[in-house]
Amino acid sequence: MINQITTMRLPDGTEVAFVDWQDKPLFSSVDLLANFTDTEVDAFTYVVGDEVPATVNAGGARRLAIENDTSVSTPASMASTEEMLVYAIKPEVLESELQVTGDPTSGVFAEGGQPTPMTNRLAVLNNFLLLQLIVSQKIEQSATLAYFNTGFSAFSGAAADAAAATAISNRGSFGFPTQEAVRSFVIPIHIGGQEKYRVTLRNARGVAVPSGQNGATPPVSNDDIMHTVRIHLDGLYKRPVS
Repeated sequence: MINQITTMRLPDGTEVAFVDWQDKPLFSSVDLLANFTDTEVDAFTYVVGDEVPATVNAGGARRLAIENDTSVSTPASMASTEEMLVYAIKPEVLESELQVTGDPTSGVFAEGGQPTPMTNRLAVLNNFLLLQLIVSQKIEQSATLAYFNTGFSAFSGAAADAAAATAISNRGSFGFPTQEAVRSFVIPIHIGGQEKYRVTLRNARGVAVPSGQNGATPPVSNDDIMHTVRIHLDGLYKRPVS
């Protein structure tokens, strides 16, 4: 007999036994280049060594995924012995500037404060994008990007001089860097063994997203700004049997 902590009965009657479960997030990243027009960009669709999904204006160039980009073991699906109960979604946004236009592999931290993104650029992404968790072709969660507070990462602060203080205070993250800022679901979302899933960033307008604008008046757009959105599914994870 296998020892287990307890079982949980989900609203649909499914019982989940907590055997080989961990409090461990799964995460996956996508690259968004300024002024992209893609209507959808999907995360959790690749593993380490595959190409990181990028917007079409990347011109075909893609980064090869490393362990910092994804922790997924099976692309777009749980393995037969995997499961997850998702209690929160935490999108982490990192900003860089391309040295070669349209090439995500050429990104560097060229502006003061990067990789922390400018707050107005975060606001643009939130204004245009929905984040949707799709399980077995059903939308299980959908809201604007900033609804899903990150709850960690760098945050605005003071600096030694006024110019530096302005540069830092103009950068931030979605919500305060505290667990209290995270929106936890009242009912967890269950992703079962062999069940297909993905997280989609959806640009429902289908128009160019001006995510490279700076804070000037009027704003000046930098088409070489890239945002890497690393999306964490936070909750209880049943690791696959090897």
